[in-house]
Amino acid sequence: MFKNKYLTVYGGQMMQEIMMVVARMDNEQRRQKCVTGMQEKLRQGYWVRTPPKGYTNLNKYTTADKHKLVINKEGKLIKKAYEMRAKGHSYIEIVKKLKPLGLTTQERHIGLLLANPFYAGYITDKLIPGELIKGKHPALVSEALFMQVNTQQNGKAERRSTSNHEDLPLKTFAKEEETGNPFTGYVAKKGNIPYYKTRNRGKAVNINAKKLNKAFEAMMSRFKISPELHEPLKEKVLEKLRVELIEQMELEKALNKEFKGIKKKLEAIEEKYLLDKIGEETYLKFREKYLAELRENEAQLSTVPIKSSNLEKAVARAMEICANPLNMWQKADYRNKQALQKLVFPEGILVNKENRRVRTDRVNSIIFEIAHQSDSLAQKETGKTEFEIDFSRLVELRGVEPRSKQGNPMPSTCLFCY
Repeated sequence: MFKNKYLTVYGGQMMQEIMMVVARMDNEQRRQKCVTGMQEKLRQGYWVRTPPKGYTNLNKYTTADKHKLVINKEGKLIKKAYEMRAKGHSYIEIVKKLKPLGLTTQERHIGLLLANPFYAGYITDKLIPGELIKGKHPALVSEALFMQVNTQQNGKAERRSTSNHEDLPLKTFAKEEETGNPFTGYVAKKGNIPYYKTRNRGKAVNINAKKLNKAFEAMMSRFKISPELHEPLKEKVLEKLRVELIEQMELEKALNKEFKGIKKKLEAIEEKYLLDKIGEETYLKFREKYLAELRENEAQLSTVPIKSSNLEKAVARAMEICANPLNMWQKADYRNKQALQKLVFPEGILVNKENRRVRTDRVNSIIFEIAHQSDSLAQKETGKTEFEIDFSRLVELRGVEPRSKQGNPMPSTCLFCY
């Protein structure tokens, strides 16, 4: 009874994760194609996003090369803000003067607004990091005025945005173990050092981002497989997963067999009709019957939670990840880092600063199976880190007994659960 209940839950989790791997792969292919197009337009000087404050796009819902950006009423006020700042006015004075006229930017954001090179006729974007492109849009202020404003000393450091900070990829993904509060991030003004911190009231925890990132890298390194094992492992894992999902595979097989049988019956009555062995009335009657059965079969097949072709795609993608997961994570941008870590550890990671421990409650089913079959969890050393990488709280429900580095079976509460 318990076993059947467990297998149902396990099968459901596995199917979700299989579909997540396949969807991630398909989405990434589409995204890459879209990103390439956007990068090309940006380098040609066309703005591909919603224009910043001060501009209106008169040709919305068209391709970037057909956009027509014009300076609106607020744009004229932003230009006035540049002129006031060049004359030495403070941000408070600028807002106090221009807010009644329609300027919507708050005082604490004025510095970031005036630092945007878009207003001087140039384009920068995270899709083309480090590049400054002359834009096709009209400049709001001259380059000379822009440089004059942005070379002035403000007397205080401007706030740096950490929404997609490359040194803080574990934001919200990592949680404080005791409270369950997610970590957010900030960059310390002194030393320009990134930190993770808990965002909710209660227990306040701050952790140097480089140290926690290093601990996570050690976790990722546990899943790397040897290149020579790639092909044999792929077949072995597929075989194992097909056994685990045998009911789903059998259902797909039965529906495909039924589909072929109905098609043969349909072809048979067509042949009999052409040879005048049956009349038109009989032919039409059975033709409609078989077509209805085909439609029903196709509908049932479309609702099969996981198909063998999707399983193969998911395993192939997971094998790509396991070829060198750490290297893939390190080279990814912020968005792809978050997607990859969520794929490998669906429930994130838990951090205990006092005990200097990092752990996770679940690993993606397919990636676990690959790692377990390759025995990499027993043979691979993690990178050096000040945090202990702890998997001991995760209950192994599948009856396997992974071996420790000393060759002895680990306790039943070791390694990963699904």
